[in-house]
Amino acid sequence: MKTLFYILTFIGGLIGGLILFDSLLADSAPQQGAGAAVAIAFVVIPYCMARVLEKAGQESLSKTLERYMEMQQKNVVQPTIITDEESVTDAIYRNPLRGR
Repeated sequence: MKTLFYILTFIGGLIGGLILFDSLLADSAPQQGAGAAVAIAFVVIPYCMARVLEKAGQESLSKTLERYMEMQQKNVVQPTIITDEESVTDAIYRNPLRGR
């Protein structure tokens, strides 16, 4: 699946290059900017999807559950309670299962 998105990224790069070239021939700066944004989107969106699929495939759910069970047996895993003074981001950084 990620190969498909890398192929789409390559094709998007070709299409984006054509759109970028065409947008440079536009009459005004806003038209050129909009064309450049569309050209970038043709490349970035499929690339981001490919990277997400690549990262998702690196660690399977079973590995995560295994690690959770080991930590739970060692009493490392505590329920995450968010207080009023703490943000959700702070609670995520306290989580021992976060990205290892």
